Amino acid sequence: MNHIILVRSGRPPFVRLACYRCHLRLLRRQVRQQSNTRHLIFDPVAQVEHLSQAMTLETGDILFTGTPGGVGAAMSPPKFLAPGDRVRVEIDGIGFIENEVIDEPGR
Repeated sequence: MNHIILVRSGRPPFVRLACYRCHLRLLRRQVRQQSNTRHLIFDPVAQVEHLSQAMTLETGDILFTGTPGGVGAAMSPPKFLAPGDRVRVEIDGIGFIENEVIDEPGR
């Protein structure tokens, strides 16, 4: 993971999350998931409040909150990532990370 420092005062705003899938063989981008943290069942602030009652959250901790609709397993027929696909995840005001899917020998 890349290091990102984000400092804000007060209650954090809701950010839009977008996940792009780029299939290199087709040489085009296809939006697979695009949503907003407002659509999570539990908003990020509520999640932090709940978790911090049971454990101490430290600087640098990462909370995985789930995923919006658009996952490949729910498509008909199912569509899964394959070696050579590129996945780009963006968070407004912070940046993006992009990785290529590779085949891991022996798996």
